[in-house]
Amino acid sequence: MSARLGEYDLDAMRSRGLVAYELLSGSHMYGTNTPDSDVDLRGVFVLPREELDVIDAVGFVDEVKSESEDVKYFLLRKFVGMATRCNPNVLEMLWPPPAVVRVWTNVSRFLVSKRSTFLCRNAIADAYVNYAGDQIAKATGQNKMVNNPEPEDPPRKEDHCRFFMFAPQADRLPFRPVPLSKSGTDLSKCHCSAVEHSNDMYRLYYYGDGAKGVFRGDGMLVCESIPFDDESSRFIGVLQYNRDGYEKSLRQWRRYWTWRRSRNEKRWVGQDGDNFQYDRKNMQHCFRLLMCGRHFVRRGCPIVRFDGDDLRFLRSVRAGDIPYHDLIKTAASMTEEINASESPLPPAVDVDAANMVYREAVEMVAKDGVVTSRFEGT
Repeated sequence: MSARLGEYDLDAMRSRGLVAYELLSGSHMYGTNTPDSDVDLRGVFVLPREELDVIDAVGFVDEVKSESEDVKYFLLRKFVGMATRCNPNVLEMLWPPPAVVRVWTNVSRFLVSKRSTFLCRNAIADAYVNYAGDQIAKATGQNKMVNNPEPEDPPRKEDHCRFFMFAPQADRLPFRPVPLSKSGTDLSKCHCSAVEHSNDMYRLYYYGDGAKGVFRGDGMLVCESIPFDDESSRFIGVLQYNRDGYEKSLRQWRRYWTWRRSRNEKRWVGQDGDNFQYDRKNMQHCFRLLMCGRHFVRRGCPIVRFDGDDLRFLRSVRAGDIPYHDLIKTAASMTEEINASESPLPPAVDVDAANMVYREAVEMVAKDGVVTSRFEGT
Protein backbone atom coordinates (compact mmCIF):
# COMPACT_ATOMS: atom_id res chain seq x y z
CA MET A 1 0.00 0.00 0.00
CA SER A 2 1.39 3.39 -0.94
CA ALA A 3 0.58 6.92 0.13
CA ARG A 4 0.54 10.09 -1.90
CA LEU A 5 2.38 13.18 -0.73
CA GLY A 6 -0.91 14.75 0.31
CA GLU A 7 -1.78 11.79 2.56
CA TYR A 8 1.51 11.69 4.43
CA ASP A 9 3.28 14.98 3.87
CA LEU A 10 7.07 15.00 3.52
CA ASP A 11 7.37 18.33 5.31
CA ALA A 12 5.58 16.82 8.29
CA MET A 13 7.85 13.78 8.13
CA ARG A 14 10.92 16.02 8.11
CA SER A 15 9.67 18.09 11.04
CA ARG A 16 9.04 14.91 13.00
CA GLY A 17 12.52 13.60 12.22
CA LEU A 18 11.30 10.63 10.19
CA VAL A 19 13.37 11.20 7.01
CA ALA A 20 16.38 8.94 7.34
CA TYR A 21 17.92 9.54 3.92
CA GLU A 22 17.44 11.92 1.03
CA LEU A 23 19.40 12.47 -2.16
CA LEU A 24 19.16 13.76 -5.68
CA SER A 25 18.59 10.90 -8.07
CA GLY A 26 18.24 10.51 -11.83
CA SER A 27 20.39 12.49 -14.22
CA HIS A 28 21.73 14.78 -11.48
CA MET A 29 23.18 11.73 -9.76
CA TYR A 30 24.50 10.11 -12.93
CA GLY A 31 26.08 13.29 -14.31
CA THR A 32 23.95 13.11 -17.46
CA ASN A 33 21.72 16.08 -16.61
CA THR A 34 21.01 18.86 -19.08
CA PRO A 35 19.48 22.32 -18.49
CA ASP A 36 16.06 20.75 -19.19
CA SER A 37 16.45 17.83 -16.77
CA ASP A 38 13.90 17.29 -14.04
CA VAL A 39 15.00 17.19 -10.41
CA ASP A 40 14.36 13.73 -8.93
CA LEU A 41 14.43 13.07 -5.20
CA ARG A 42 14.70 9.67 -3.55
CA GLY A 43 14.76 8.85 0.12
CA VAL A 44 14.06 6.54 3.02
CA PHE A 45 11.70 7.28 5.91
CA VAL A 46 10.94 5.53 9.18
CA LEU A 47 7.87 5.37 11.37
CA PRO A 48 7.92 5.69 15.16
CA ARG A 49 7.21 2.57 17.17
CA GLU A 50 3.78 3.80 18.32
CA GLU A 51 2.62 4.05 14.70
CA LEU A 52 4.18 0.79 13.60
CA ASP A 53 2.23 -0.99 16.33
CA VAL A 54 -1.19 0.42 15.34
CA ILE A 55 -2.82 -1.86 12.78
CA ASP A 56 -5.18 0.70 11.21
CA ALA A 57 -2.86 3.70 11.21
CA VAL A 58 -0.09 4.79 8.87
CA GLY A 59 1.97 1.72 9.68
CA PHE A 60 0.81 0.31 6.35
CA VAL A 61 2.30 3.21 4.38
CA ASP A 62 5.41 1.91 2.65
CA GLU A 63 5.97 4.52 -0.06
CA VAL A 64 5.40 8.25 -0.40
CA LYS A 65 5.57 9.78 -3.85
CA SER A 66 4.50 12.71 -5.97
CA GLU A 67 1.99 12.30 -8.79
CA SER A 68 4.75 12.47 -11.42
CA GLU A 69 6.95 10.12 -9.33
CA ASP A 70 9.91 12.51 -9.50
CA VAL A 71 9.78 12.48 -5.70
CA LYS A 72 9.71 9.04 -4.09
CA TYR A 73 10.52 7.89 -0.57
CA PHE A 74 10.49 4.30 0.70
CA LEU A 75 9.66 3.04 4.15
CA LEU A 76 12.80 1.51 5.68
CA ARG A 77 11.32 -1.99 5.51
CA LYS A 78 10.45 -1.66 1.83
CA PHE A 79 13.84 -0.14 1.01
CA VAL A 80 15.69 -3.09 2.56
CA GLY A 81 13.39 -5.56 0.82
CA MET A 82 14.02 -3.94 -2.57
CA ALA A 83 17.76 -3.89 -1.90
CA THR A 84 17.65 -7.61 -1.11
CA ARG A 85 16.06 -8.16 -4.54
CA CYS A 86 18.85 -6.04 -6.11
CA ASN A 87 16.49 -3.38 -7.42
CA PRO A 88 18.71 -0.99 -9.46
CA ASN A 89 16.86 2.12 -8.26
CA VAL A 90 17.61 1.20 -4.66
CA LEU A 91 21.13 -0.19 -5.06
CA GLU A 92 22.34 3.07 -6.59
CA MET A 93 21.29 4.83 -3.38
CA LEU A 94 23.82 2.71 -1.47
CA TRP A 95 26.69 4.22 -3.50
CA PRO A 96 25.83 7.92 -3.16
CA PRO A 97 28.11 10.55 -4.74
CA PRO A 98 28.67 13.11 -1.96
CA ALA A 99 27.39 16.00 -4.08
CA VAL A 100 23.85 14.59 -4.32
CA VAL A 101 23.24 13.73 -0.65
CA ARG A 102 20.76 16.09 1.03
CA VAL A 103 19.90 14.26 4.27
CA TRP A 104 22.48 11.99 5.87
CA THR A 105 21.75 10.27 9.18
CA ASN A 106 22.84 7.45 11.45
CA VAL A 107 20.38 5.21 9.58
CA SER A 108 21.62 5.97 6.06
CA ARG A 109 25.24 5.68 7.20
CA PHE A 110 24.49 2.26 8.64
CA LEU A 111 22.67 1.05 5.49
CA VAL A 112 25.51 2.18 3.23
CA SER A 113 28.06 0.48 5.47
CA LYS A 114 26.12 -2.79 5.07
CA ARG A 115 25.50 -2.55 1.32
CA SER A 116 27.53 -5.62 0.42
CA THR A 117 24.98 -7.68 2.38
CA PHE A 118 22.41 -7.17 -0.39
CA LEU A 119 24.55 -8.09 -3.38
CA CYS A 120 24.07 -11.17 -5.53
CA ARG A 121 25.61 -11.83 -8.94
CA ASN A 122 22.62 -13.52 -10.54
CA ALA A 123 19.97 -11.16 -9.21
CA ILE A 124 21.99 -8.10 -10.23
CA ALA A 125 22.55 -9.44 -13.75
CA ASP A 126 18.86 -10.26 -14.16
CA ALA A 127 17.63 -6.98 -12.68
CA TYR A 128 19.85 -4.69 -14.73
CA VAL A 129 19.27 -6.58 -17.98
CA ASN A 130 15.50 -6.67 -17.42
CA TYR A 131 15.30 -3.00 -16.47
CA ALA A 132 17.34 -2.10 -19.54
CA GLY A 133 14.97 -4.13 -21.72
CA ASP A 134 12.03 -2.28 -20.18
CA GLN A 135 13.63 1.01 -21.20
CA ILE A 136 13.93 -0.17 -24.82
CA ALA A 137 10.25 -1.11 -24.75
CA LYS A 138 9.38 2.32 -23.37
CA ALA A 139 11.61 4.04 -25.94
CA THR A 140 9.77 2.44 -28.82
CA GLY A 141 6.35 1.99 -27.24
CA GLN A 142 5.06 5.22 -28.73
CA ASN A 143 6.57 4.43 -32.14
CA LYS A 144 3.20 3.88 -33.79
CA MET A 145 2.00 7.29 -32.67
CA VAL A 146 5.18 8.97 -33.88
CA ASN A 147 4.88 7.48 -37.34
CA ASN A 148 1.12 7.79 -37.58
CA PRO A 149 0.10 11.22 -36.33
CA GLU A 150 -3.59 11.88 -35.84
CA PRO A 151 -5.27 14.96 -37.37
CA GLU A 152 -6.10 17.84 -35.07
CA ASP A 153 -9.83 17.32 -35.56
CA PRO A 154 -11.42 14.28 -33.91
CA PRO A 155 -12.85 11.46 -36.07
CA ARG A 156 -16.40 11.86 -37.38
CA LYS A 157 -19.10 9.22 -37.16
CA GLU A 158 -19.95 9.89 -40.81
CA ASP A 159 -16.50 8.62 -41.81
CA HIS A 160 -17.46 5.24 -40.41
CA CYS A 161 -20.70 4.98 -42.35
CA ARG A 162 -21.42 3.18 -45.61
CA PHE A 163 -24.44 3.55 -47.82
CA PHE A 164 -26.27 0.82 -49.73
CA MET A 165 -28.04 1.95 -52.90
CA PHE A 166 -31.01 -0.07 -54.06
CA ALA A 167 -31.48 1.40 -57.51
CA PRO A 168 -28.74 0.50 -60.04
CA GLN A 169 -26.81 3.40 -61.54
CA ALA A 170 -24.64 3.69 -64.62
CA ASP A 171 -21.41 3.03 -62.73
CA ARG A 172 -22.68 1.11 -59.68
CA LEU A 173 -24.46 -2.14 -59.01
CA PRO A 174 -27.36 -2.19 -56.58
CA PHE A 175 -26.87 -2.98 -52.88
CA ARG A 176 -23.09 -2.49 -52.86
CA PRO A 177 -21.74 -0.53 -49.85
CA VAL A 178 -19.93 2.69 -50.69
CA PRO A 179 -18.40 5.21 -48.28
CA LEU A 180 -20.97 7.78 -47.23
CA SER A 181 -18.76 10.58 -48.54
CA LYS A 182 -18.96 9.09 -52.07
CA SER A 183 -22.70 8.47 -52.02
CA GLY A 184 -23.75 12.12 -52.02
CA THR A 185 -25.96 11.46 -49.00
CA ASP A 186 -26.28 14.19 -46.36
CA LEU A 187 -27.29 12.61 -43.05
CA SER A 188 -28.34 15.98 -41.63
CA LYS A 189 -31.26 15.91 -44.13
CA CYS A 190 -32.32 12.36 -43.26
CA HIS A 191 -34.12 10.31 -40.64
CA CYS A 192 -33.41 6.66 -39.96
CA SER A 193 -34.99 3.58 -38.45
CA ALA A 194 -33.30 0.39 -37.33
CA VAL A 195 -33.26 -2.64 -39.61
CA GLU A 196 -34.81 -5.52 -37.73
CA HIS A 197 -32.63 -8.47 -36.65
CA SER A 198 -29.37 -6.72 -37.57
CA ASN A 199 -26.69 -4.68 -35.87
CA ASP A 200 -25.74 -1.16 -36.93
CA MET A 201 -27.97 -1.22 -40.05
CA TYR A 202 -30.53 1.53 -40.59
CA ARG A 203 -33.07 2.46 -43.26
CA LEU A 204 -32.59 6.01 -44.48
CA TYR A 205 -35.38 8.43 -45.41
CA TYR A 206 -34.83 11.80 -47.05
CA TYR A 207 -36.68 14.75 -45.46
CA GLY A 208 -34.58 17.64 -46.73
CA ASP A 209 -34.41 20.85 -44.72
CA GLY A 210 -37.19 19.65 -42.43
CA ALA A 211 -35.12 16.73 -41.13
CA LYS A 212 -33.69 16.52 -37.64
CA GLY A 213 -30.66 14.57 -38.84
CA VAL A 214 -29.39 11.10 -38.03
CA PHE A 215 -26.65 12.15 -35.56
CA ARG A 216 -27.85 14.72 -33.04
CA GLY A 217 -26.80 16.66 -29.97
CA ASP A 218 -23.67 15.01 -28.60
CA GLY A 219 -23.41 12.83 -31.67
CA MET A 220 -25.82 10.06 -30.77
CA LEU A 221 -27.57 8.22 -33.58
CA VAL A 222 -31.33 8.69 -33.11
CA CYS A 223 -33.95 6.52 -34.79
CA GLU A 224 -37.36 7.88 -35.76
CA SER A 225 -40.76 6.29 -36.12
CA ILE A 226 -41.38 6.65 -39.87
CA PRO A 227 -45.00 7.21 -41.00
CA PHE A 228 -46.31 4.44 -43.23
CA ASP A 229 -46.92 6.84 -46.13
CA ASP A 230 -43.22 7.87 -46.05
CA GLU A 231 -41.85 4.35 -46.18
CA SER A 232 -41.86 4.20 -49.96
CA SER A 233 -41.80 7.86 -50.96
CA ARG A 234 -38.88 8.95 -48.79
CA PHE A 235 -36.80 5.76 -48.55
CA ILE A 236 -33.37 6.19 -50.23
CA GLY A 237 -31.28 3.25 -49.03
CA VAL A 238 -29.64 1.54 -46.07
CA LEU A 239 -27.01 3.03 -43.77
CA GLN A 240 -24.35 0.86 -42.16
CA TYR A 241 -22.71 2.53 -39.14
CA ASN A 242 -19.50 0.91 -37.86
CA ARG A 243 -19.92 2.01 -34.26
CA ASP A 244 -17.00 -0.09 -32.97
CA GLY A 245 -14.70 1.29 -35.65
CA TYR A 246 -15.63 4.85 -34.77
CA GLU A 247 -15.10 4.31 -31.03
CA LYS A 248 -11.73 2.67 -31.69
CA SER A 249 -10.66 5.61 -33.87
CA LEU A 250 -11.80 8.05 -31.20
CA ARG A 251 -9.81 6.24 -28.51
CA GLN A 252 -6.75 6.23 -30.72
CA TRP A 253 -7.17 9.93 -31.49
CA ARG A 254 -7.53 10.81 -27.81
CA ARG A 255 -4.55 8.66 -26.85
CA TYR A 256 -2.40 10.29 -29.49
CA TRP A 257 -3.27 13.87 -28.52
CA THR A 258 -2.97 13.13 -24.81
CA TRP A 259 0.52 11.84 -25.54
CA ARG A 260 1.34 14.81 -27.76
CA ARG A 261 0.23 17.29 -25.10
CA SER A 262 2.24 15.63 -22.34
CA ARG A 263 5.38 14.57 -24.21
CA ASN A 264 8.63 16.50 -23.94
CA GLU A 265 9.13 17.68 -27.52
CA LYS A 266 12.89 17.88 -27.08
CA ARG A 267 12.98 14.12 -26.53
CA TRP A 268 11.26 13.44 -29.85
CA VAL A 269 12.16 16.28 -32.21
CA GLY A 270 15.72 17.02 -33.30
CA GLN A 271 17.26 20.39 -34.03
CA ASP A 272 16.41 19.95 -37.69
CA GLY A 273 12.74 19.48 -36.82
CA ASP A 274 12.63 15.79 -37.77
CA ASN A 275 10.89 13.32 -35.49
CA PHE A 276 12.97 10.66 -33.77
CA GLN A 277 11.48 7.19 -33.97
CA TYR A 278 12.23 6.41 -30.33
CA ASP A 279 12.48 8.23 -27.01
CA ARG A 280 16.16 9.05 -26.63
CA LYS A 281 15.96 9.55 -22.87
CA ASN A 282 14.65 6.02 -22.34
CA MET A 283 17.36 4.69 -24.62
CA GLN A 284 19.98 6.55 -22.59
CA HIS A 285 18.55 4.93 -19.45
CA CYS A 286 18.88 1.55 -21.15
CA PHE A 287 22.61 1.95 -21.71
CA ARG A 288 23.19 3.53 -18.32
CA LEU A 289 21.67 0.42 -16.74
CA LEU A 290 23.67 -1.96 -18.95
CA MET A 291 26.94 -0.14 -18.27
CA CYS A 292 26.21 -0.05 -14.56
CA GLY A 293 25.16 -3.72 -14.48
CA ARG A 294 28.25 -4.84 -16.39
CA HIS A 295 30.53 -2.95 -14.01
CA PHE A 296 28.58 -4.31 -11.01
CA VAL A 297 28.88 -7.93 -12.09
CA ARG A 298 32.56 -7.66 -13.00
CA ARG A 299 33.82 -5.53 -10.11
CA GLY A 300 31.27 -5.85 -7.33
CA CYS A 301 30.13 -2.22 -7.37
CA PRO A 302 28.06 -0.07 -9.74
CA ILE A 303 28.90 2.97 -11.78
CA VAL A 304 26.69 5.66 -10.28
CA ARG A 305 28.26 8.85 -11.61
CA PHE A 306 29.47 8.70 -15.21
CA ASP A 307 32.39 10.55 -16.77
CA GLY A 308 34.90 10.30 -19.59
CA ASP A 309 34.09 8.02 -22.53
CA ASP A 310 31.09 6.52 -20.73
CA LEU A 311 29.49 9.92 -20.27
CA ARG A 312 30.26 10.94 -23.85
CA PHE A 313 28.61 7.75 -25.12
CA LEU A 314 25.47 8.31 -23.04
CA ARG A 315 25.21 11.86 -24.28
CA SER A 316 25.57 10.66 -27.87
CA VAL A 317 22.68 8.24 -27.27
CA ARG A 318 20.59 11.05 -25.78
CA ALA A 319 21.43 13.34 -28.71
CA GLY A 320 20.31 10.71 -31.24
CA ASP A 321 23.75 10.59 -32.88
CA ILE A 322 23.80 6.78 -33.12
CA PRO A 323 21.45 4.91 -35.50
CA TYR A 324 18.71 2.96 -33.75
CA HIS A 325 19.69 -0.42 -35.21
CA ASP A 326 23.27 0.09 -33.98
CA LEU A 327 21.97 0.85 -30.50
CA ILE A 328 19.96 -2.37 -30.44
CA LYS A 329 22.97 -4.41 -31.58
CA THR A 330 25.14 -2.80 -28.91
CA ALA A 331 22.53 -3.43 -26.22
CA ALA A 332 22.33 -7.12 -27.21
CA SER A 333 26.12 -7.41 -27.08
CA MET A 334 26.31 -5.79 -23.65
CA THR A 335 23.57 -8.08 -22.38
CA GLU A 336 25.61 -11.11 -23.48
CA GLU A 337 28.67 -9.69 -21.71
CA ILE A 338 26.76 -9.26 -18.46
CA ASN A 339 25.37 -12.78 -18.57
CA ALA A 340 28.77 -14.33 -19.41
CA SER A 341 30.99 -12.32 -17.05
CA GLU A 342 32.78 -13.81 -14.07
CA SER A 343 31.99 -12.00 -10.83
CA PRO A 344 33.37 -11.54 -7.32
CA LEU A 345 29.81 -11.37 -6.05
CA PRO A 346 28.11 -14.31 -4.32
CA PRO A 347 25.57 -16.23 -6.42
CA ALA A 348 22.74 -15.60 -3.94
CA VAL A 349 21.77 -13.08 -1.28
CA ASP A 350 22.26 -14.04 2.36
CA VAL A 351 18.67 -13.38 3.40
CA ASP A 352 19.39 -13.98 7.09
CA ALA A 353 22.12 -11.35 7.02
CA ALA A 354 19.80 -8.91 5.21
CA ASN A 355 17.13 -9.48 7.86
CA MET A 356 19.70 -8.80 10.55
CA VAL A 357 20.59 -5.48 8.89
CA TYR A 358 16.94 -4.51 8.92
CA ARG A 359 16.47 -5.46 12.58
CA GLU A 360 19.57 -3.53 13.63
CA ALA A 361 18.35 -0.45 11.74
CA VAL A 362 14.93 -0.68 13.41
CA GLU A 363 16.55 -1.02 16.84
CA MET A 364 18.73 1.99 16.06
CA VAL A 365 15.64 4.08 15.28
CA ALA A 366 13.82 2.81 18.38
CA LYS A 367 16.78 3.64 20.61
CA ASP A 368 18.20 6.87 19.19
CA GLY A 369 15.68 8.08 16.60
CA VAL A 370 16.97 9.59 13.37
CA VAL A 371 20.10 11.63 13.96
CA THR A 372 21.13 13.91 11.10
CA SER A 373 24.87 14.31 10.56
CA ARG A 374 27.35 15.58 8.01
CA PHE A 375 27.94 13.34 5.01
CA GLU A 376 31.38 11.77 5.32
CA GLY A 377 31.48 10.11 1.89
CA THR A 378 32.01 6.40 1.32
